[in-house]
Amino acid sequence: DTNEDRSIIRDYKTASESSARKYSTLEYRQLEVYALDYYKKTGLIPHTEVCLILREGSHIKPPMKVAGTRIIPRSIAESTLNEVEQWVINTVSEISTCYKVWLKINGVN
Repeated sequence: DTNEDRSIIRDYKTASESSARKYSTLEYRQLEVYALDYYKKTGLIPHTEVCLILREGSHIKPPMKVAGTRIIPRSIAESTLNEVEQWVINTVSEISTCYKVWLKINGVN
């Protein structure tokens, strides 16, 4: 989700209170990837945030119900965007290498 000029990028997630912690960690990079795209197109670093829809219960332990919402702001620096860009490049390279190996193993030209 975003506002009209896309200067705010918001990612909606459903989570229990205990599993919501991961959206505050450095390993959660989804918003940074979106911000990198915005930065490449505009030269501006957008405000980013996770909108958590907290839930209780699950499909395994019904009933599942909404327990509330919480916003987790995510500050992104230009250096972070540079790191994320390199991470994306490395990930694409690894996937490409694995795909080439798969093609060779399976005799696909």
